[in-house]
Amino acid sequence: MKPGYVTPKDRLEKLRRRRIFAMLMRLLEQGNWEKFLLKCQKAKHRYPSLETYSGEIKPLLMKVNVVRMAIRFHVLVLAGEAISLSVPEGYEEQRTALNDIRNRSHFDALLMQAVRTANIDSFSTLRVDQRGGTGTVICSDENMMMIPVGPDDAAMQPTVWERRWMIERKQPLRTVRYLRVERHSAGKVEQEVYEYAGGDLLVDLASDLAKRVDLKEAMPESTVEPVVETGVPYPLVTRLIHEYFNGEPEMLISEHDLDLLDMSAAAVSRLDRSMEKHGSPKVRIGEGMIDPDTGKVHVGDAILDPDGFFEYISQQFDFGPMFDVMNKSLQFLAAQLQLSPALIGIKLEGGAMPDTFDKLRLEASNTIARGKVSARYMEPAIGRVFDIASMLDTRQPMRGYAVAPVGVTMHPGLPKDAQQIASEVAELRGAPGGALVDRRTAVEMVFGTQAAAGIMERLLEEDEAGIQREQRSLMLGFQGGAA
Repeated sequence: MKPGYVTPKDRLEKLRRRRIFAMLMRLLEQGNWEKFLLKCQKAKHRYPSLETYSGEIKPLLMKVNVVRMAIRFHVLVLAGEAISLSVPEGYEEQRTALNDIRNRSHFDALLMQAVRTANIDSFSTLRVDQRGGTGTVICSDENMMMIPVGPDDAAMQPTVWERRWMIERKQPLRTVRYLRVERHSAGKVEQEVYEYAGGDLLVDLASDLAKRVDLKEAMPESTVEPVVETGVPYPLVTRLIHEYFNGEPEMLISEHDLDLLDMSAAAVSRLDRSMEKHGSPKVRIGEGMIDPDTGKVHVGDAILDPDGFFEYISQQFDFGPMFDVMNKSLQFLAAQLQLSPALIGIKLEGGAMPDTFDKLRLEASNTIARGKVSARYMEPAIGRVFDIASMLDTRQPMRGYAVAPVGVTMHPGLPKDAQQIASEVAELRGAPGGALVDRRTAVEMVFGTQAAAGIMERLLEEDEAGIQREQRSLMLGFQGGAA
């Protein structure tokens, strides 16, 4: 049996190269710079070996993990505030269904996870699925098993996805390893299985390494259908990216800029070694202080040795320039990662920290700018996710309703407290020339979408009670004037 889709070999090779760099980015985000710089031999600076706390002699490499801090703040700036979904008037059933899908999928937290993954690997995926008894959900898969094998369409989305993973089946004489392939394309999902002894998920399915077999051979108890028609004009998998250039998603940091990591780690490591030498000076002693039996230095409460002497050898370091070099290297790295240092509570160039929200927002303009760029790429993609979810959901028994395109608005910016949000909403409601937002939107901005319905209902009750009081007052005044 031949594979249902043959991925071009050059595309598999390109995916393999990008995956290698994505693994390096995972090491950096986890803080394992030592493996990247030293074991992968990417360092140009020297890291002399010292004895560690465990007694092992190994190179001393210290760092400030600016990569992880940058990624976490990019997530917070882009997805810290929940997105807004909208459908045209007259599609109330769809709006209700979307809210159900969103709550069922814990989508706001899921999006933050997907944004973080996209910062590390250059992309992440959201997949619409239907699970028996729970309804339509949106989920996110591990990037290592999601392979964009088809060319990109006009919306910068791969036209064919393959979700691959390994399974094992014990047989009487041996254990057989199988490669499961779940292929997503427009309108259908295909299920395939291959007998495959290797471990590389990016194997060419048309090669002799992978032999396609029947689903029942590998999974005799399974009820999975080989082909399922979805009725959706897109694959059920959608890719989220931060930037797109030259036909590929952009990484947070280029492979040609990794020397900044080496420079930063070297500066911090040198400072640490210098402070250790400064705080643990050596001593010069005379021969009379050496125990002739053990060969060790004997230093008691008092030293009475006219032929010897005892003297500390102190090392003088000018720490000011060393701190300047360290701060400057961290500043360069933060600039490359588009992280504003003020967001992490440090002022690398000196001076006072911003003491108001407006000042902090001004200093964080670099990070906010990246969030706005990311939102331009992610809003249409998230809109497609909810379009797919609506189309798939409405095809279920007893779930038919009219479907319209879903609008998505992200709100990149610094986290705000309730007081800051209420102040901005009040300005929008009281803008010269008329309110810039309606009342319900204002309530949602302050208290969130979930609480808005109940609050609006109580506000309407208060409005009605106020109107009735005003009418009674007018009636009483009219009756008094007639008398």
